[in-house]
Order: sequence, then structure tokens, then C-alpha cells
Amino acid sequence: MVESNRSGTPVGTPDVVVYASSVEVVVASISGSLGQVVLVDAPTSGSPMTIDFDWSNIPDYVIEQYLAEAHDFINSKLYEKYSLPLASIPPVLKIIEKKLAAGYLLDKEYSAGGDETEDSRGRRWIKWAEDKLKEIAKGELELLDSSGAPISQRTGASISGWPDDTTEDADDDDAGGDVNFRMSKKF
Repeated sequence: MVESNRSGTPVGTPDVVVYASSVEVVVASISGSLGQVVLVDAPTSGSPMTIDFDWSNIPDYVIEQYLAEAHDFINSKLYEKYSLPLASIPPVLKIIEKKLAAGYLLDKEYSAGGDETEDSRGRRWIKWAEDKLKEIAKGELELLDSSGAPISQRTGASISGWPDDTTEDADDDDAGGDVNFRMSKKF
């Protein structure tokens, strides 16, 4: 069994639903490692039983690796604008992280090729998450705290380099001017 609600706790009773004669019954306890489900009340003898639960042949540690990879990627994109770690994680970032991690998982664990396969869906989710991160970087999508207020952005920190807006006015000897790309210095 797989912990379906990703609460970070071991597989538990919220992760399974049991039916006896198409009526939901109360689960007392479960053991994911044993595949054992204990009911509060025994159903009538001969009742058809069904159980709904999430199952995956991919171990939880692999899923955790993709979540960590997505988390690290998001942090690297947010670092320029925000002081990390954030005091609280905005719901939009949780969605982006889940979609990104799921995209990585689908793309790498279910890569069969083609347009309508799981890995192509994974690549679409990765692109969607990356597009949302670009919107955050451009200020088109604002991060809000739990009260709905914008999360304050980092001030005074920016990455700069040359060429920049002073390139055109720089001396030709310093590779300035109208030329788009020129290397005249020897190192």
C-alpha cells in the first residue's frame, strides 16, 4: 500500500476504504506491511467485500527522491526573490511541487515514449510547473502567506553580470559598442 494522502505518516485507516455488500464499513486498523485490514464490526457471512487503496510498485523512497528534487529545484528558482526558507509554504507552491515531482516520476519511471503515454503527461506537468515558477519570478503570480498577504521579497540581492545595460556605452577595447558578441581580451 501507498500512503495516499501524503501526510507524512505511515499508511493508516484514512488511506483505505472498505465496503461490505456495497456499504462502507469502519476500519479499526491496518498494517500496510502485512496487507492486513481489521474492521470494527465483522460483516455478515458471505457478504461481498471490496477495498479501495492506492498501490504502487514504486517504493516510497523513490517518490521521496522526486519530491526532494522538485523541492530543491523550486528553492533554486525562488532564491533570487525570496529569503529561504519561507516561514510558511503557500498552497500554490505545494501544488507546483507535487506536479513537478509527479512529472519527474512519470517521465523517468514510466517512460514508454509516444504522445499519449505517462511520460508525455509527466513532461507536460514539468513544463506547467516551470511556467508557474517563471510567472512567480516575473511577478505575474504572487506568493501569499496563510493570511492572504503577499510574502515579502528579498531586497538588495540580485545577480548581475556583464554585458548589461552599460555595454553599448563601453569602450570598443572593453568589448562595448553595438556588436552583439565580441571577445577581445586574452586571459
